[in-house]
Amino acid sequence: MARVLAVGGVRFVLAGVLAAALAACFVVRAEAAPVFSSSFAAPAEFANSAGSGAQVAVGDRSLTLKWSAVKGAAGYRVSWRGRVLKGGEQTATWSAKWLGLKVLEASDRSFKVSGLVNDREYQLRLESKTTAKNSRWVVSSRLVASPNAVTPEPTPATVPDPPTGVSGVAGDSSAAVSWSAPSSDGGSEITSYTVTAWGDGSQSCTTATLSCTVTGLTNGMSYWFLVKATNARGDSVASLASAAVTPATVPDPPTSVAGLVGHGYVAVSWSAPSSDGGSEITSYTVTASGGGSQSCTTTTLSCTVTGLTNGTAYTFTVKATNALGDSVASVASAAATPRTWNVGDDGPGGGKVFYAPGGTFTETGAACGSSCRYLEAAPAGWDPDGSPDPRLRWGAGNGEQKKSQPQCSYRFIVTRTALGSGFANTAAILDECPRADYRDDRSAPAAYAASTYAPTVNGLVVTGWFLPSIDELVQLDDSAVGGLRRGGFYWSSSQVNAGVARALRKGEDPCCVKYWDLAVRPIRAF
Repeated sequence: MARVLAVGGVRFVLAGVLAAALAACFVVRAEAAPVFSSSFAAPAEFANSAGSGAQVAVGDRSLTLKWSAVKGAAGYRVSWRGRVLKGGEQTATWSAKWLGLKVLEASDRSFKVSGLVNDREYQLRLESKTTAKNSRWVVSSRLVASPNAVTPEPTPATVPDPPTGVSGVAGDSSAAVSWSAPSSDGGSEITSYTVTAWGDGSQSCTTATLSCTVTGLTNGMSYWFLVKATNARGDSVASLASAAVTPATVPDPPTSVAGLVGHGYVAVSWSAPSSDGGSEITSYTVTASGGGSQSCTTTTLSCTVTGLTNGTAYTFTVKATNALGDSVASVASAAATPRTWNVGDDGPGGGKVFYAPGGTFTETGAACGSSCRYLEAAPAGWDPDGSPDPRLRWGAGNGEQKKSQPQCSYRFIVTRTALGSGFANTAAILDECPRADYRDDRSAPAAYAASTYAPTVNGLVVTGWFLPSIDELVQLDDSAVGGLRRGGFYWSSSQVNAGVARALRKGEDPCCVKYWDLAVRPIRAF
């Protein structure tokens, strides 16, 4: 008859007979042990207890038997069995057969059976081999236990790792920011993300997704963005900053559009927009309306629309363009009507037309280039401080050569005297004599005054004036429309030797040393 003994929460069922191997319905795996399919004989007699301090450790689908050394034992063997199943459920009856017999050395102290079914009951049997005469295997208690799935102790939650891969796409006063989730949520579900513009924490957005849009930004200002992840334990550290993002939009429209008429063209100018939208303006486009769709494109604040019909009134609008696109069109200019001119007519620059050859000519370097048709002279009194015409020097030298500071009036020679060369002469003089101060030996006051004349005519600043060549100056005098001072000498931009510049006085040969004070009258080609 069997007797049940409980030790340390584990039941031991004492028996005096050994059974055969466990039935095939309990096929499982014993670690590093062969499965015995044949029976083994029970000992004919009992010796001392086979087990000492035996314990069973419960694991996930496993049981581990551990024991202390048995005095006089020459070795151990372990086997196990389970309860008989019926309808897939265990019964109160133990299987008569055992499984997984493992023979162990005398030094062994443990044995693990794995591959069991959690929450079902098994018996483990330990036997020791005595060293007495007629050595026998002595059966010990049958240890009963049930394997269980072991739930690991939960790791305390912490804040998440920071998000990664933060980037932004610029918008109008905004940036759409996106990122990748942290590599760890810290053991607690992430509930939100917060994006902050670096340097101004008031500009931010919060979301439960992996993107959001930060608004209220200033177009044209660069921003970097940081993202934090939040769970029940708090905020992560901030992510690495995104690359710089510069919000922008299309520019405002240009302003103050005006046109200066010519023969079959209008030179249009305007003022830059009040805002470039936060992105550099790359071009302007002028479009004519009223007689076609002629246009011109430039990177400056003026361009000339050609191919227009004389006598037809046109208005002009301008659009500014940046990387985001085109502005809306500007307010249209006042009407401008291309036309023809005759000698004596008021010129578009506010002067008098003194040359109208009936065809085109080339004024090298001037805006009209090889398509010039007219020359106009600034009106008498063009310089109020020197009315009717200021008296200036060609160069500022005092006649004494200075080796340490060569004077442009001695070192520079211009020989182009023909019609069409005054603009190029004036540019060359100013390149050689760049100072604006007439008292400086490196200045050319007459050329400087002529080139910087810029009257405002019908709301438009008219530039492109120059000191005439000697032949252009003669043509002005011969036209009798310029109002030149009678009996006076006027500077030209031509020079024939190191000390004498071409100047004009009616009825006399050109004369005059370049540091003499002579009258100046600018002209303009169009």
